[in-house]
Amino acid sequence: MERVACAGHEGESEFIAMKVLVSAYACEPDKGSEPGVGWNWVKTIAEENEVWVLTRKNNRQSIERELSKNPMPNVHFEYVDLPQWISFFKKGQRGVRTYYYLWQFAALKQARRLDCKHKFDVGHHTSFVNDWLWTFFPLLSIPFVWGPIGSHPRIPWPLLDKYRSRFFDTMRFVFQCVVRFIDPLFWLSTIRARKVLLINKESLNLPPLGWLARNKTVIEPAIGVEDDLKQHPFSERRNVMFFFMGRFVPMKCPHIALDAFIEASNTNKDILFTMLGEGPMMSSLKSRVESYGLSNRVKFIRWLPRGDALSVMQDADVFLFPSTEGGGMVVLEALALGKPVICLDFGGPGEFIDETCGIKAGIQGYQDVVRSLASAVLRLGADHELRNKLAEGARERSRRYHWSNKGELINDIYKRIAVDRN
Repeated sequence: MERVACAGHEGESEFIAMKVLVSAYACEPDKGSEPGVGWNWVKTIAEENEVWVLTRKNNRQSIERELSKNPMPNVHFEYVDLPQWISFFKKGQRGVRTYYYLWQFAALKQARRLDCKHKFDVGHHTSFVNDWLWTFFPLLSIPFVWGPIGSHPRIPWPLLDKYRSRFFDTMRFVFQCVVRFIDPLFWLSTIRARKVLLINKESLNLPPLGWLARNKTVIEPAIGVEDDLKQHPFSERRNVMFFFMGRFVPMKCPHIALDAFIEASNTNKDILFTMLGEGPMMSSLKSRVESYGLSNRVKFIRWLPRGDALSVMQDADVFLFPSTEGGGMVVLEALALGKPVICLDFGGPGEFIDETCGIKAGIQGYQDVVRSLASAVLRLGADHELRNKLAEGARERSRRYHWSNKGELINDIYKRIAVDRN
């Protein structure tokens, strides 16, 4: 460990810059979701520490392209992959978790070599954000932080409009629970972690994680926002634009967002709706719009690069997003852009939103949820002053989730680990 002065804070005590080994299976600077999470955690950890990162070889091109423009001299990337013949496990999203599980063994081998050479002070698993598969760190001798980890909660059945969707979501949830119980490497990861960061408190209700890690957990979202998202003032146009962005899959509930808008549009003819995304529900959503004769008021935009998608969001007035996911990066981006959010009081979005920045609907029957969301749409569609008030609240709320705040948390945890170790 190397002692360095706290820059910019005259008179404060010194902090200890550590040698940190980071596991970031997904890590790319030009993407959102898991790759973006991995990249931003690496950047945050590296602000005050020297970092070695284990990640996949297919991330190398985008990482090196970014480093050529914005060098990070205290970050060292090590690219690890399984033998080519094992790649049959990973075809698109099929088998990705199996490949990830096996990748831990390859990463472990490289991690041991690096630790022998550099003698790390602490390890940190950042990606995947997964609370039902193991990390290689408990098989090393260094103390480690596990997380943020988490998973999507079980979707309430009233929100799923098809029995097939209910069946598959139940099977997903049951399978993850079984894996947690039967895998000794998962138990070892939970026991040996010095600190466990969970994306939401629901994970503490999932044994054995809740049994073994309850006294060493911190609730911390895996996602955050930058300080420099450009914000546009609300337009004074007559038509209020509502906006949805995400994959068109049952977990994101685009069908509920559309049904809420349809019901609200029967009362307010001046509201518009833009849905940006792609997925298996696209055709049914479009058919529903056509059957109600709303093609001139509901616009579909296929998936765009992150920067272009945020530009579309900037032109909207309200973000309508009844997703049941455990995270919700797009919600934080909406807040950072000063967009009031209408969501469910559930999952990640329900954790992010309060009465200062949006409106939440409780989980009830399907039609009750639709009516509650439609009521919120009508309320914000008609009240310009309320939209402006919530927009200011959204900007203020987003500051809680800036990456700079996560850096302070992580460095405090590292220091405590160093004290305990010594």
